[in-house]
Amino acid sequence: MKNIVLNLIAGMFLLSLIFAAGGVALAAANDYGLNATAKEAGIPATITDVPKLIGQVIGVILSFLSVAFLILMLYAGFVWMFARGNEAEVTRAKNIIIAAVTGLIVVVASYAITNFVFTFFK
Repeated sequence: MKNIVLNLIAGMFLLSLIFAAGGVALAAANDYGLNATAKEAGIPATITDVPKLIGQVIGVILSFLSVAFLILMLYAGFVWMFARGNEAEVTRAKNIIIAAVTGLIVVVASYAITNFVFTFFK
């Protein structure tokens, strides 16, 4: 049963990566007239500012971390559901949930602190 759950989670992760890559490729191939609209509005179409580029990279990394959090929570839920009263498995699932939530709190807090520091010293 454990292999089925792990295969299911791995499949969902790979499927999300495939959809994400396809969406990025589709968005890069077609600008849907956004560059022309940005030009008419006087907005630069490309990012030339390094801090903005770094901010976008951090946003992408945080998105992947949120997907990892979701996968860990789903995995812990499956472990808990399939524990069938086995206290060791329930404790393992609770530990996974606690670790996932703790990791999410650390990531969000570090982002908030970094954002505050850079905004304060701007």
